[in-house]
Amino acid sequence: KLFVGTGGGVGSTYYVFSLTNYALLFQTNFNVPPPVAFPGWLHTMHYDGKYVWGGGYITKPGVIRIDPTNGYATSYVSITNAGNVYGVVLNDGTSTGIFKVTDDMAALGNWLYLGTEDTNGIVTRIHRDTLEVQRIRSGASGPCYGVFAIGNMVYATYPSASVVDTNSGAIVRIDPATLRVDLFRAPAGVNEIHSDGTSFYVTTYDANTNKSLLVRIPELEFNSVATFYASTNGSFRQDIDASGNLNSNPYTVAAIYGKI
Repeated sequence: KLFVGTGGGVGSTYYVFSLTNYALLFQTNFNVPPPVAFPGWLHTMHYDGKYVWGGGYITKPGVIRIDPTNGYATSYVSITNAGNVYGVVLNDGTSTGIFKVTDDMAALGNWLYLGTEDTNGIVTRIHRDTLEVQRIRSGASGPCYGVFAIGNMVYATYPSASVVDTNSGAIVRIDPATLRVDLFRAPAGVNEIHSDGTSFYVTTYDANTNKSLLVRIPELEFNSVATFYASTNGSFRQDIDASGNLNSNPYTVAAIYGKI
């Protein structure tokens, strides 16, 4: 089956097609107003082996979960940051934020990982069965352009993040088991990242020149410039000292950014 999400209309819409005869098997009901938690126009879709997920675009950075084996039963998850929807909506209804779930999601273990194309620096993970939402601070700033699962790690790309006084971009690596977060300086405009097990392959994009590059980074040269430990509520716990031991005093967000 092929699931296709659309941008436009009232709330998110999606279609399901047969890959055998290309017949339309299902579509959302345009005549029924969507629930409050229904995300805006779909920006991304992902199949995790059990569920199909869709990420919202513009007005509601929410996520839908579709069960292909149960009549396309759909669940809705509203993505929030400290109790507020990403971005800020002003009194006149205009927005100061970019309300987009990244167009790359990643499923690893029991969790679905996603970022947003605003400046909150949070990687959100949603439990694939219970729909519990946890927020992992990445340590990077600027919009997140993609989240990827490579091996047993999760990687997120930040094309305009400032790392060690440069604005080239950043790649964040998250260990789902310990929530250890490693921050790496990245090529300018880093967009997507994949690996063949030996090297990392990074795509970049420059909106000013409309040019892109494919960069290969040998794994041994892929050294982080900062390491710390995150909580599941969008804050930091502890970092590690020069000997690789956990410091007893957790950093504040300001101290983390000062260290970087």
